[in-house]
Amino acid sequence: MELYNEDDIPNLVVKKNHDSDDLSVVNAARVSFAKEHTELLFTEEIDDSKLINYLARHRHFTPFTHQHFRFKGIDLSMDDLRFIIDNKIPVKLNNNNFTDWSISLFGLVDLFVTHWGYSPPLALKEGLGISIDALIRAKGVNPINLKCYDCYHRGFGVEVDTNFKTLYYKMPIFVARQWFKHNRDFQRNEESRRYISDIPEFLCPTEFRQRPKGSIKQGSSKEIVENNQELRHNTKNVIHSTCMSYLNKIDSGCAPEQARGDLPQWMMTSFWETAHIDDYQRLFGLRISGDAQQEATLYAMAARNLIQE
Repeated sequence: MELYNEDDIPNLVVKKNHDSDDLSVVNAARVSFAKEHTELLFTEEIDDSKLINYLARHRHFTPFTHQHFRFKGIDLSMDDLRFIIDNKIPVKLNNNNFTDWSISLFGLVDLFVTHWGYSPPLALKEGLGISIDALIRAKGVNPINLKCYDCYHRGFGVEVDTNFKTLYYKMPIFVARQWFKHNRDFQRNEESRRYISDIPEFLCPTEFRQRPKGSIKQGSSKEIVENNQELRHNTKNVIHSTCMSYLNKIDSGCAPEQARGDLPQWMMTSFWETAHIDDYQRLFGLRISGDAQQEATLYAMAARNLIQE
């Protein structure tokens, strides 16, 4: 049973290569099982193409939202904007320019196929052919029957938008729930203990801070409680006893989705997160401040350092 403390937090945030390809879709989905592949697999035991098609067919769309592309030279009309707004498709106008905009893989398939009636540009199919075709078929359309956008339009460009960054976090539950309040324009896929039942990992602080003085309802002071070692010992006992209770339920055949109820908020969860650097700056401004929770600040500083590399 792994125990982390505050000093470990900078190593619990990892920058992922923002490769907008079929493998990125697979890995965003497999984080639910705390798994990751280094290459696409097409074996009898593991067939990633089947996974991608399953995700699209059953409307598990979040793994298709970590890949972002920048289009230049395609002018968005008022009719296009109405479709985007009505269907809640996140589109980022770069420099408030209607001919320079960014969109996720899931969003662009919706825009090109559903609204315009075209197959997405051929340049995207080189690394995302399986995912694009799966999303098109999920709409009840045969990809072969679609007109190719490139055949009817010229003078536009498309590229991976490197202003979007993808990070992997390992974070205690109580910090993650606060972190997830930043949900506007953030795409996340998180591990699920409905699916996994391995031995959990936990955060056990080395220092327990005092409550803030006066009428302040939230936060903490910089002063450490007098019985710090006693509280840390008690926390370790709570972690150990609840973890043993959880594992006993698992060994007894209990469903993981119920057994996980024993686990405390010190338990670590992991997730992928993708956002534009502007949205990350907004998050950092709130979490790297005097009134933010210290643990959240440490994660925000680690993420900022990776994004600024």
